[in-house]
Amino acid sequence: MKNENRLFSVLALSLSLSMVEWNLMNLMIFSVLSLMYCITPFGLMSQLFVQPLSVDMEDVSLSASKKLLSFQLQQFASIFQLIKNYYGSTYDKEVVFLDGMAKAFQTISLEIKQNFLQAETYEQKLIKVLKAYHYDVVRCKVDEYDRRGMKVILHIANLKKGEVEDVVLPLLASVVGKQVQMVECYRNYLWNGYHHMEFVVPAFFDIYTQAWKVKADEVCSGDTYSVFRHKHATVCTISDGMGIGESAMRTSNFVTNVFQKMVMSNLSLESAVRCVNKLLQVQNHSFATLDVLYFDHKKKEVYISKSSASSTYLIRDGRVIEISGSSLPIGIIKEVEADCYCLDVMENDLFIMTSDGVQKNIVYKWVNQMQDEEIEVCIHNELEQMDLDGVKDDVTVLIARPQS
Repeated sequence: MKNENRLFSVLALSLSLSMVEWNLMNLMIFSVLSLMYCITPFGLMSQLFVQPLSVDMEDVSLSASKKLLSFQLQQFASIFQLIKNYYGSTYDKEVVFLDGMAKAFQTISLEIKQNFLQAETYEQKLIKVLKAYHYDVVRCKVDEYDRRGMKVILHIANLKKGEVEDVVLPLLASVVGKQVQMVECYRNYLWNGYHHMEFVVPAFFDIYTQAWKVKADEVCSGDTYSVFRHKHATVCTISDGMGIGESAMRTSNFVTNVFQKMVMSNLSLESAVRCVNKLLQVQNHSFATLDVLYFDHKKKEVYISKSSASSTYLIRDGRVIEISGSSLPIGIIKEVEADCYCLDVMENDLFIMTSDGVQKNIVYKWVNQMQDEEIEVCIHNELEQMDLDGVKDDVTVLIARPQS
């Protein structure tokens, strides 16, 4: 009870400060506390405030859920810092700013809370799926080895002949990945006659990436790109801010960094895009594109999200597949819906992402030249010439190639 009283005191103090003086720092304090209140079990929230956590997380005896929550809170602390840096020089005591920020934080809180409640382990997912088919699951164990693969052990009591290949294997594939393989299966007559099965998911592919930029402004580029890892995925993004120069750079940098932090906090791509859109709407007449490739190493799939982004080009077996969308940029309207696609990733695939400074005919020229030289050389030479000639719009090119 003492800890809870201390927590209420902190919340009350922050609210009082924000009412007395509507400045950015008080807003940040109150917003962080409000978000934590929305997504954190009350007892755990008290512990996080009253009992400081050790710097070395390995020495802290936290459950898996507490570790996840702690990591999420760290990511959102970084998001609030980015917001402060982005808006601090523009707004101070504007009521419209506070109102917009409050709505944005409310959206984030709900998304995080929903995501946190729905989080399931692979074991839980498998048991739920198998029980839906009325299987008596005696044991379910999943060993994950990062990108080196996965091992699944199942003990099922009421398995009938032929159901392993016809039913169990497809169900496993729907949860842990299409490449699942059975390595062992026998019936244990000593222990209630259950079937012992072992499955493996082979080592996942890796992603090779490289990027190039040419700026239209003498000082900086209005484009921002990023490549980062999240769980069993590699995420590539390009954001193009409105116009050129420092203002465009600040907007695209803000969109890229906040989107990355939200994905790292386990929000879905769609939720992350919606939240960034809410945040960007606080400042009128500020918008940016966002292009995302989310490579799932386990499922060997790529999820593509486009918010008014330029086409992505998939080079497969010598053919060029153009992937485009028609959605609006982030920050234009209250509710944004990105264009989303999902494709299987195949060996020797090559993905080319570009900002709108690159025309389609240039990409096709690179593809035609691939027979004589590497795509990296073609892009480097082309952008080097662009830089010498000068460009009217910022240019960014990012390639992603799956590797075994």
